[in-house]
Amino acid sequence: MPGMIRALLWKEWREQRGVVAAGLILVVLAPLGTFAWSASRSNPLSGDDHNQLLGLFFVLFLWPL
Repeated sequence: MPGMIRALLWKEWREQRGVVAAGLILVVLAPLGTFAWSASRSNPLSGDDHNQLLGLFFVLFLWPL
């Protein structure tokens, strides 16, 4: 029985690793992107504004995953 579960988990991991990789990339790049965008503006965002923007970003891009 444990061999069957291990095989099933391995199969699921192989099928879903692209989704996991995309999610991890977004989690790493989203804060960097918001800070770079904020730095390019004439009036940079505050910490609370960054938190709200990141929350919106994660909802919009990670929800479909």
